[in-house]
Amino acid sequence: MAQITTQLFDDEQSLQAALRPKLSAGGLDAVVLFSLGIEAEALAPLAEAAGSAPVLLADTYGILGYSTVRGRNQELMERGRGQEFGGPGGDGGRGVVAVLFGGDGRFVASTEELPGEASAHLAVTTSGGIGFLSRHASAPYYGGVAKAAFCFDPAAGAFRTVPHFFVTALRRPGACTGTTSFTSDPEGSIKRLLQELPPGGSVEAVGLFPCFMRGKNTYGEIDVEPDAVSVLLPGVPIYGMFCHGELGPDSCLGFDPDTADGSGCRQHSMTTIIAVHATLS
Repeated sequence: MAQITTQLFDDEQSLQAALRPKLSAGGLDAVVLFSLGIEAEALAPLAEAAGSAPVLLADTYGILGYSTVRGRNQELMERGRGQEFGGPGGDGGRGVVAVLFGGDGRFVASTEELPGEASAHLAVTTSGGIGFLSRHASAPYYGGVAKAAFCFDPAAGAFRTVPHFFVTALRRPGACTGTTSFTSDPEGSIKRLLQELPPGGSVEAVGLFPCFMRGKNTYGEIDVEPDAVSVLLPGVPIYGMFCHGELGPDSCLGFDPDTADGSGCRQHSMTTIIAVHATLS
């Protein structure tokens, strides 16, 4: 099984049809759903199919993912989002980006403590969760501030709100995550991070977490940063969300978990955070 698989769905019917069999098959460490305009209540029946795998949900300002229908990486931002700060605003849309983390316990999902022996943390917070992350992260983190965060409660059959959630990649042979941030030159920044990829590394997924004042609000058109990933990594799927505060490193931290901890990361503004997930031969 791949360590991380991800896909963008723009309607509930295709989401249910494609994802339910994968969830029911088991073997997952965690499931993260980034939602734009689809309520938690509508996603609860799908979350039940995941069985014992934790299901985490972010209500977002916009989503980024790979659409099999369109055969490309793309972004969707809430209509008008960014006009409040003088931008042209998002074009609208709705959908869910589903990210499946699996592979022999390599990942740990949490809403409370952060595990030790971490190589990287995917972090989604609300405004109340940022301080916890900065105090307790034992490894580089990447992600951002969402409208709301949820964790599925199997006993109640419903999502409950949480101040933050994390999916931690544990230190294990055969996989690594590299992180960086940028405010300009997306292709150049991604290329510099890829130059740090260990020999024999093969990229399987890319996390992308821009400020919602990026995207069309920065470039005047959509998909500029997803396209930059696709130019350098053809066929590699992305996942992520537009944020109101981006969480990640100040500079390129590379792929070596032994040389970096969470002290090199913070909350940003008008920035894009990128995480490149690779397997090692």
